[in-house]
Amino acid sequence: MANFIYSRMTSKDKQTFYLISHGQEYYLFTQKFYRGVKTYFYNKVVLKDALDMSKPHRDTALLRTKRKLLIYLKHVEKENNLIILNQTSNKNNNYNKILCKNSCEYFAG
Repeated sequence: MANFIYSRMTSKDKQTFYLISHGQEYYLFTQKFYRGVKTYFYNKVVLKDALDMSKPHRDTALLRTKRKLLIYLKHVEKENNLIILNQTSNKNNNYNKILCKNSCEYFAG
């Protein structure tokens, strides 16, 4: 199932960002309103595109927002015990391989 990022206007000068993962909505963060950021995230954006730094085309507000997204996504993963990013999935797989390797050697000896 795909993960999406979108934003809503919460007041005249604030934007709030949300993650939709596995059919649930997670709050990410709130920031000052920027028109370019609003137009990019107004409709749901696939997570891969939301984190792609080559798409902003000199829009510094959009670049800063994309950098923030990665930080807050890691926080949401940890807080809600989710696996959203490929980095987390790979890290968990490597950790499980090490555990299995160590426990197998322990039981073999």
